[in-house]
Amino acid sequence: MKAKRLIILALLAVLVVSTVGCGGGGQEPTPITGYVTYNDEANGFSISYPEHWGNLVRFQTSEKTIVAFYDPKLGCSAPSGVNLVKEALPDSLSLREYFEAGKAMSADMDLGQTSIFEEQVTLGGRTAIKHVYILTGLDAKGMEVYLVEGSTGWVITCSTIRGFWDKYEPVFDTMLNSFRLLD
Repeated sequence: MKAKRLIILALLAVLVVSTVGCGGGGQEPTPITGYVTYNDEANGFSISYPEHWGNLVRFQTSEKTIVAFYDPKLGCSAPSGVNLVKEALPDSLSLREYFEAGKAMSADMDLGQTSIFEEQVTLGGRTAIKHVYILTGLDAKGMEVYLVEGSTGWVITCSTIRGFWDKYEPVFDTMLNSFRLLD
């Protein structure tokens, strides 16, 4: 379980570090004109993302799936965007335990994470936990939404440099609101 959690947080760190490293160069995110739906029947989910964004399956095994969606406008190797992780969990792990394990691993990575807030939300008709934070050492802002369904854990991470958060937050919210588990 700890190794799986490290993979999740390492992916977050790569996404955020790459995003911050590009600095934006004064560029602004491209206005959103429409969304397309990414259906992954094999992994049992769908999510919509801006039509001009790219998507990339980064990692997939029988135990874990990681899919990333990113805005290529800023010209970074891993620009501002959203990644989704699906992983096998022990049946006995609750949503709160899954979330707390993720926070503990973030603290262990020592990225200067400062929590802004956490709250219970509904994601795809199911109870989830939303956590918004700042990574002070990277001048980045992020949001993670945790969901547990049976023995499957889901984490959707949205991140960008802090200066672009207000422009990306509505996009992140639209993507989160579109997330569905396929039954």
